[in-house]
This record gives sequence, structure tokens and C-alpha cells, in this order.
Amino acid sequence: MLNPLRILLSATKSLPTRRCSGYVSRMRYVNGLKEDDSLCDAALQSGRILLFHRLSPLLQRTERGTFRPAAFNSSDVQLILERLGSDRSLLKEAVLLGCSEQNQAEFCLDLGELDQAAVEEECEGNFVDLRKSFFLLTGAEAPLVSKGQALLRWHQTSRFCSATGQPTHRNQAGSQRVCSSTGTIYYPKLNVDVTELEDARWFSLEEIDSALQLPACLSAEHVSELGSSSIMSAFMDLNLRFTTERRDLRTLVRTAAQRECPMGDGPTEPT
Repeated sequence: MLNPLRILLSATKSLPTRRCSGYVSRMRYVNGLKEDDSLCDAALQSGRILLFHRLSPLLQRTERGTFRPAAFNSSDVQLILERLGSDRSLLKEAVLLGCSEQNQAEFCLDLGELDQAAVEEECEGNFVDLRKSFFLLTGAEAPLVSKGQALLRWHQTSRFCSATGQPTHRNQAGSQRVCSSTGTIYYPKLNVDVTELEDARWFSLEEIDSALQLPACLSAEHVSELGSSSIMSAFMDLNLRFTTERRDLRTLVRTAAQRECPMGDGPTEPT
């Protein structure tokens, strides 16, 4: 009599383990791509590539009237480059984003040197300003294009060593740049502007309150007592990865509390 129940309970307990195992295997796969240029190059040939034009993501309209990031395989991108008279080697500039749940590598590539209208016509999509794209994409897609833009921007602004002024060279995955003179290694630093978070409304006030586990009204002193690690963990739970200063996070939390509190009962500015 108890055997079916035991089987059901054992199967239920194994689900979180399987999810964790899948996540760990994906992270190991991504780390392997970052460390092995030949492996990353092979993954690029079978991966998905999100296209950008001067840091604006390419979106396509679906049959249901919604929008999604335009993703192409390497052969399609090479064909597009050929038709537009560009060198196929531009594909090598693609930057690794991560991998999907199906272990398919995901990359991003900026085609800013090509004519925007020509690329849009060839790809049957439109390049949209990043902030505007947040209103058109789902919650899972918006952080992906944001990460892509941040990585592409970092590579564009990190072509030279800050200490020597010498050129830096990236690995195939784009996970680091190395100074050609001193061998100093630079890693991407992804900064997300708090203003962008509020203007684009990535998360509702309820999601922020739930993630940070804040009461409806807080004083500035209470906000200041929150540890930076707990605040960062809340945003990591929302699948948003970024590095920012502690005072910026306090500003976001303080703004959320002010919106929830009645007039005159909100938190005051810290001294």
C-alpha cells in the first residue's frame, strides 16, 4: 500500500536535485567555453546569435503580434554579411552570453559598421532602443538583451589597457581582454543604471518588495541597516546580474518604499 506513495515522494524530492544538476552542468559548459577557444569556436557554429546595431537589439514581430529578440545561427549570419558586402570574419567578434536550458550556446554580435536599414530589411526585424525594448519583451528576454548590450559596450570601451595604453586582445568567448604589453587580464564589469531599472520597469513594486522582503513603509535608517549582500541576493533571485554601488541599491529601495507609503509617511533622506 505504501509503495506508490514512496515512489511519488521520491520522485518529488528528485525534481529540485535535477534542476540543480542541470544548472551546474550548464555553468560547467559555459566555463569550458570561456577557457577553451577552439571549443567556443565550435559552439559558435551551432549556437544562437543575437544581433545588435550600435548596442540596440534586433527584435522581430511574432505571429501573435508580440516581439522577441532575433536569433540566428552562424550560417545565417554569414549569409547576411555576404549579402551586405561585409567580411564573414566579423562573426568572430561575437561575444558569449551563456547557454540555454538545452545547452545551446548563446552569443551576441554588434553590426554597427553596417547600414542599419539594410540589416533590418535582410533580417526582417527592427533595431530598437534598449529601454524601449523592455516594454516589448518578456521578463526572461529583457535581461538577456541587457546583458548582451553591456558586454558589447564593455568590449568597445576596453580596447586599450588603462595602465599602459597598449591594445588589448580578447579571447574567443569575449570573457576577458589581455594587455598586449604587460599581460594584464581585464574582465567584463556589467553595470546597470538604477534609473534604467525604474524607467523601464523591469520589475513591479510588488516584485521588488517581495524580493527584498521589505515592509510597506521604511525609514531611511532602516534601509541603511540592510546589508549589501542581502540586497544583492534579492536581485540575483530575479535573474538580474549586475555590479553596483550600495548607495544605488538604497536609492532603489527607498524609492520603492516611498511609492508604497502615503504622502508624508514615506522615508526621509539620510543625513
